[in-house]
Amino acid sequence: VKYPRLFLISEQQNQLIQQMGGYKDGEWEWNLSWRRPLFDNEITMAVNFLKDVERSVIQQNGRDAWVWMADPSGSYSVQSAYKVMRGPIVDGIKDRAFEELWQLKIPTK
Repeated sequence: VKYPRLFLISEQQNQLIQQMGGYKDGEWEWNLSWRRPLFDNEITMAVNFLKDVERSVIQQNGRDAWVWMADPSGSYSVQSAYKVMRGPIVDGIKDRAFEELWQLKIPTK
């Protein structure tokens, strides 16, 4: 996870891409929503995030669906998640992401 902080403060964590923006004059325009105003360092992160995602082409009439990138089938499994967790750590990013993940208040099933 490259931007765990932005994910944590997003109001759109479970939304598909098509729900996070729209086409205006033939161009995709992001409409991101935050739980609170961004701090200065988060504004810098958001700018970098937008630079990263703007490299992707959003198909105007394309199918929008969740895909688990850690598995070639695109489907989530506990086994594939475990492999991701046990994989190499890049610049400590995974550690920070999991620290924040375990602090989330998520109801049990």
